[in-house]
Amino acid sequence: MNANTEQLRLALLEAQARVRDGQGSVMICLSGLPGAGKGDVLKTVNEWMDVRYLRTHAFHPPTTMDRQNPMMWRYWQVTPARGEIRFYVDCWHEQVVHQRARRQLTQSEMARALARIRSFEADLVASGVCILKFWLELSRTTQSARFEVYAAQPHERWRITDEDRWALTHAERLESTWETVRRATDSPWAPWRAIPESHVTGAATAVATSLVDAIQGPRAAPHMVNDTPPVLADALSSMIRPTRAVRPRDREAFIDRIDLRNRLPAEIYASRLRAAQGEFGAAMRAIYADRRAVVFVFEGFDAAGKGGAIRRLVAAVDPRQYQIIPVSAPDASARRHHWLWRFWRHVPRAGHLTVFDRSWYGRVLVERVEGFAREPLWCRAFEEINEFERQLTEHGMVLAKFWLHLSSEEQGRRFEARRQAPHKRHKITDEDLRNRLRRPDYERALIDMFRHTDTSFAPWHGIAAEDKRFARVEVLERATRMLNEALYAQKR
Repeated sequence: MNANTEQLRLALLEAQARVRDGQGSVMICLSGLPGAGKGDVLKTVNEWMDVRYLRTHAFHPPTTMDRQNPMMWRYWQVTPARGEIRFYVDCWHEQVVHQRARRQLTQSEMARALARIRSFEADLVASGVCILKFWLELSRTTQSARFEVYAAQPHERWRITDEDRWALTHAERLESTWETVRRATDSPWAPWRAIPESHVTGAATAVATSLVDAIQGPRAAPHMVNDTPPVLADALSSMIRPTRAVRPRDREAFIDRIDLRNRLPAEIYASRLRAAQGEFGAAMRAIYADRRAVVFVFEGFDAAGKGGAIRRLVAAVDPRQYQIIPVSAPDASARRHHWLWRFWRHVPRAGHLTVFDRSWYGRVLVERVEGFAREPLWCRAFEEINEFERQLTEHGMVLAKFWLHLSSEEQGRRFEARRQAPHKRHKITDEDLRNRLRRPDYERALIDMFRHTDTSFAPWHGIAAEDKRFARVEVLERATRMLNEALYAQKR
């Protein structure tokens, strides 16, 4: 190792330590045509760094499980936590290139996929991730020469795959598609860096130098600095993802339109409940046969009856077909990732149901009201939420969002009843009492939440929960209608 390389290696190790001790994280994407030397560059850079604190992800064609989920699902699973550096070979851009080059994507489908990629990268950078994307340039002459060398050496022939042979045959189409993808996903916060065709060491040096500069160079991104002041982080956040109001229809006084006078007499409750559960169970069996995924979100004030409604809902479903995710404050692991990461992990596979007892809307409700998220963060969250839900529904998932509403007076009565009942006292906490005192603040946050996230593709369903019996049956009946509408639309 010469003196220059040794100096670069020391700088890399220092930069790596800085990332581990700081609040940022790094994603390094290596892309290029087959034979560009991505594996050799990756191996060389790894040898210069402390491999104990590195992870590498190489993506192959989507598996059956991958295809059952939205396109970006598998990439969200492997985003780095704060303090991590991860390498990605043949990443999310590659999937779009290969599908388009094989005519598996139409022009409009490709445009939507590229929009998802831009959103994915913008959200990660805004949360403190530094994304470095490298394109290893390779001429057709050099590519052919390298393949000839590999073919002539028995221990190197494994490098040439059927995929590589296809790429050689369709080189012009592949290069054109790559150019379109790189141009569409090049951004100020996640630009492409082209590395001229060179020896492996030269390319590895270019990657390593860019990594060092990004972490601790004079033009290092502000979110890679350990003590980034909140005002700077907020400015970066707003620059990357400006907030856009989404108003496809009138949402003024959404809560006021929920008629809390709705009641269900006790004498007919049992029969209505059994009938509603039977119809919902039949719809879920049809959903399973049709291989559709379903997501139900339950939100509402404390003591609105979310737990009781969820229990009656899933009682009609085979336990192997559903999972219930009770959402509370993020744990230490979740806090090290983008805030939506923990919800992407629970997206259901085909034929299954995931019920969120509270959800990603905590970002624009409790985190906003309690001051856990600064204003630029919860403002940007509206668009992040809409993009997340758009990806779920565009993939064909059924998404229903229920807001269970009750009056302040009824909430007070239920709190008192919980205090009086020994088997229910555990349901009421000091936090619940504090939230009740701040109900006006939550109501103001709700106005913004409904205004910005009650979209045509993922509308809110207001459920009158003043009477628990009515709310439980209403949730079941609305859920059944949504499932049947989705099944009917699929068959048309």
